[in-house]
Amino acid sequence: MAELTNVHGGNVVLRLRLLRNKWLDVRLGRDDGENWIPFEFSLRVDEELYEYPPEAGVTFTVHETRELLTHLSSIVAHKLAAKEFETSFEKYEYYNLERNLGLVLEDALDEGWITIEVWLMIEDVSLGQYSGYDKGFRFVVSVDALAKFTQGLEEQLQAIIGSD
Repeated sequence: MAELTNVHGGNVVLRLRLLRNKWLDVRLGRDDGENWIPFEFSLRVDEELYEYPPEAGVTFTVHETRELLTHLSSIVAHKLAAKEFETSFEKYEYYNLERNLGLVLEDALDEGWITIEVWLMIEDVSLGQYSGYDKGFRFVVSVDALAKFTQGLEEQLQAIIGSD
């Protein structure tokens, strides 16, 4: 499972794992925007836990997964090449097609740090108990942690769909 932990206290932990389960719907020859990969997600913030467990059936398309990985890799490369207090990349916003998970990445301007916002559709994480809004959290991670996270997701994607 790919994991990100905040640099200030380690009290925010984001985990993401691509799954090979009954919601996997990938067919060779079909457009990547029509191929679906289920995922498991959790965000622990102090004592609060927000999650999409494997049985929730939430998905990414292969296209949006590849797009996310391309942007994360680019952000890591630009951040590693930048000098301290120099903006190394433009703000990047990602939301999956179902809009139940959003990630916003910005340059923290400190050497080796990246600010991440995570947005969750509250209706999905509360199993319908609450609705009508999203809930977000902002925290800072190291560029090394983002690189490991990205590599972990790339390996998961390759294990599920292979290279084409």
